[in-house]
Amino acid sequence: MNRELKFRIWDKQYCHWLENSSSLHCYSNWTICPFTGNLVDYVGAYSCDSFTSTPAADYYWQGTTIIKEPRYIIQQYTGLKDSKGVEIYEGDIVKYYFNKPDVNWVDLVAWEHYGWVLLHFDGTESGATPLVPIPSMEIIGNIFENKELLNQ
Repeated sequence: MNRELKFRIWDKQYCHWLENSSSLHCYSNWTICPFTGNLVDYVGAYSCDSFTSTPAADYYWQGTTIIKEPRYIIQQYTGLKDSKGVEIYEGDIVKYYFNKPDVNWVDLVAWEHYGWVLLHFDGTESGATPLVPIPSMEIIGNIFENKELLNQ
């Protein structure tokens, strides 16, 4: 299988997407350890060839309360793009239609035992359909910033 492996990372403590960063004197490059699957930050200085690696902790703070669960959520790229050419990731909320443009579906992209699926939420029950390229599919949000879109 020749599929590009890409990931994005959600920071539960600060409620934003994590990005690699740099300043005038140092840089920070988040990566996923291939041996453990854990998130690691490699921090280095521009003036030298060495760097320091820091594994992500399995806890974080919300105010004065410690939350004993991993702070970061790693989501994988599905290998598909929506109708506008935007990469579709696990956790994206997509809207699409098949033959009738006036009948739209709004589903969550997820990984289940057998592969990428679209999870349907209709208020009473849910189901899963394999994720396939659909010409009308458009990303309208994600599970962290737009969860309310799943109740449409």
